[in-house]
Amino acid sequence: MSLLFKIMFLFMFSEILYPGTFYISKSIDELSSKRIDAEMLVNETKGLDFSSHTFGYYDTVWEKRKIKYNVNLGVEFLHCKELRGDFNFVTFYTMLNYNFTKKITSTIYAGIDFFNHDFILNNEEIYKPDAKGGPMYGVGCTYIINKKIPISFSYKVYTSSIVDNDFWIDESYKRAGISAGYKF
Repeated sequence: MSLLFKIMFLFMFSEILYPGTFYISKSIDELSSKRIDAEMLVNETKGLDFSSHTFGYYDTVWEKRKIKYNVNLGVEFLHCKELRGDFNFVTFYTMLNYNFTKKITSTIYAGIDFFNHDFILNNEEIYKPDAKGGPMYGVGCTYIINKKIPISFSYKVYTSSIVDNDFWIDESYKRAGISAGYKF
């Protein structure tokens, strides 16, 4: 995992010379949920029993000023502490933004995430890998305080699969979050 951190930091700090946005985010636990789809069992928990934090970076790759929309590419690292152990998502995504005014922007997210966990699974066989990521999607709204500082509310769905009791189980984490950023 340390190699992935090095690549992310290299990517973020090499882009400082170009306009991009670095952000940190905190989950709103009351609006978030977790869903586990096992064979013949669907379990959804409203209001998370854990808290999550993210940090990420995105940069504009295409902009159409007359129609007021743009496309951004980004990377995000999400870390969660849960009762069964810690887990992480590393997400590469694209953002489609529409600017209602100079201060308010709506966003649609689509991407792919990679899942990693630190908890013990109850398996009789050894699975390599015992977890995998999936698609990430969501919506958001941003208010730009000044040219350098955006504040965002987002609702994203992160999907993953793990092997527990020798069965693949699909999990989805629906995360509402508020973030603050700084545009270079």
